[in-house]
Amino acid sequence: MARVNNIKRTEEIFPFYSKYAEFQPVIIHSRIKPSEKTQIIDKIKRKESRIIICVDMLGEGFDLPELKIAALHDIHKSLGITLQFTGRFTRTKTSIGEATLIANIANQEVNDQLINLYSEDAEWNVLLKKASTEVINSQLENNDFLNGFAEGLIEEIPIQNIYPKMSTVVYKTKATRWYPERIKEIFPLDQELLYTVHSEKNILVAVIKSISPVSWGDIQEITNVSWDIYIAYWNQSSNLLFINSTMGGIHRELAESIIDSPLLISGEEVFRCFYGINRTILQNVGLNDAFQGPVRFTMYAGTDIEQGLTEAQKRNTFKSNIFGIGYENGEKTSMGCSYKGKIWSKKITTLSEWFKWCDEIGSKLLNNTINVDTLLEGVLKPKIIKDRPNFMPISIEWPMSFTIDLESNIFIVINEVEYPLYLVELQLETPSSEGNLRFKVCTESFESQFELVFHPDIEGKNYQYSHFGSLPIEIHKGSKKMPVTEWFLEDPPIFRFIDGSYMENNIYVSPHSTVSSPFHLEKIIPWSWDSVDITKESQKEEKRKNSIQYFLIQDLITKDYDVIFDDDSAGEAADVITIKVEDQRIKVEFYHCKYSSEERAGSRVSDLYAVCGQTQKSIRWKESIYALLRHMEKREAKRIKDDKPTRFEKGDLKKVSEIRKMAKFYPYDLEITIVQPGLSKSKMSVEQMELLSATENYLQETYKINMRVIASE
Repeated sequence: MARVNNIKRTEEIFPFYSKYAEFQPVIIHSRIKPSEKTQIIDKIKRKESRIIICVDMLGEGFDLPELKIAALHDIHKSLGITLQFTGRFTRTKTSIGEATLIANIANQEVNDQLINLYSEDAEWNVLLKKASTEVINSQLENNDFLNGFAEGLIEEIPIQNIYPKMSTVVYKTKATRWYPERIKEIFPLDQELLYTVHSEKNILVAVIKSISPVSWGDIQEITNVSWDIYIAYWNQSSNLLFINSTMGGIHRELAESIIDSPLLISGEEVFRCFYGINRTILQNVGLNDAFQGPVRFTMYAGTDIEQGLTEAQKRNTFKSNIFGIGYENGEKTSMGCSYKGKIWSKKITTLSEWFKWCDEIGSKLLNNTINVDTLLEGVLKPKIIKDRPNFMPISIEWPMSFTIDLESNIFIVINEVEYPLYLVELQLETPSSEGNLRFKVCTESFESQFELVFHPDIEGKNYQYSHFGSLPIEIHKGSKKMPVTEWFLEDPPIFRFIDGSYMENNIYVSPHSTVSSPFHLEKIIPWSWDSVDITKESQKEEKRKNSIQYFLIQDLITKDYDVIFDDDSAGEAADVITIKVEDQRIKVEFYHCKYSSEERAGSRVSDLYAVCGQTQKSIRWKESIYALLRHMEKREAKRIKDDKPTRFEKGDLKKVSEIRKMAKFYPYDLEITIVQPGLSKSKMSVEQMELLSATENYLQETYKINMRVIASE
């Protein structure tokens, strides 16, 4: 079987096989008449034709164990379909040899999930065995979804290549059926229209070609040609109609054309879409004046948003549109709503994902128990401050723009020597609930002190950064390079405080509630630390046997982990990282260790400040396991280059590489453990429990990360 990706390609490929007349090559695709297709399949089953050139497989139920050689002139671009196709050639039968697949790997435009599969010397038996059934089924489900669209109406545009923006307007309906074919009635006859319908899911996809004169002159020979897409989805069970388009203006006309008596959902109901989004920070709030006047619309952004929400509570204004970012279902998300009915998110996605998103939005819109005013009261509201907050700082992080994916492309330049970000760390210096905020830039062998100062006499702003070191320290990102003290004025670090609030320069964001769910004592696991000096945290390169980290690692080695990695030192993700591939999931555990300030365990909340800060800082690694694995590889490579002991306590770089390949198929879980033997479970103070509670609450509200604590009796 020779597989190509479209009907035109079958004609291009056929001449290569037609010279093998004794095998009677045949072409089969969707445009062949049913009667002719039946004759061709009969010839194949009778084994008269032994070469088949096709676009897709021969349909469900077709079974021919003798089908053993596949020539993939155009490889599939999704793993699920590749495996489904491959399965046709791997069915066993006595006296028939193994399957052979020949693939054109010159085409590099393939999904990342196929790169390893088609790489040279790839062991398919191993790679396919490791592929997650859950993910494969998901891709096959997506293929089934796409196959549900009617053929013949939109053949010029591959339906799988359509990626709509995540947006919609929603109509309530009372209809018992819809009429998607009526879309032809709302466009002029001379306007080119292509459309297709998914009859099972009730989805209409239409593409419209428009020709208009150029705006910059009266020239008849030149015109603007544009193509717009309209997607309509009717959920019959909820009686909601969703419409997405690249060009507004005819949503109502389209809705009224394809379904009876649609009613647009608008006004306050639309803002119910923010329900279920945690730690929401609004980026902008637009207000309209309820009375006619010279100024009817006002936009609030950044630190003015709190004022905007206050204004929205007045009788003469109402919310026009709101956009914000937050966390939902353990992932970062964004949401925008307009009083007029538009709902959107900053995503471009597949048709099937848009379809699922619409159902999620619909369930919120129909939930009459959601109180929009109460919902928006709970958002995080940034405000400008003149003095630092009088709370204990527990961590400092690199600016938000320094994402984990960029840690190899950002450098800290110390006395003209560049250090990649994964080898450098920001740490608080002698933290206190008052006074200037002191911190340091650290590598394994160097540190230099800075502080953030608030003062009303500082020109231009009421704050500035000071550097106490003698050597120049700069940040180098792309083509931009400047001293740390100047960089942070434009792109600030993030200070986090004990109450869950945080600050970027003079922008302060306090939690909507200082009351967190209580931290349960059963999550604190007491260990016996008799052989350990609990004032010694790191095992260091010499493997100090009486250190907290060494004692922890010796316990972890007895467990069935695939990887145990000592990541301790400046730039770490955690002191110890473990990885276990199990039940078709990649399970990662971070262990954050901290030494005790005294020789005996007690109820000192100060022993938890730094380690809770490290815990909160490390959640960013949940965004990408690829970034985490690259981080580990680069830090191990630095050890090798410096001829120092390996960071691996179990596993090696080869194992990490193998796990990276699995990550293309398997979902990724992260759990975080605080290790502080200076904490006594039996002597827990209220302050300690509150800090642990606030930290756990932060982990759960963002990425739904579970947290536990290893302590003393």
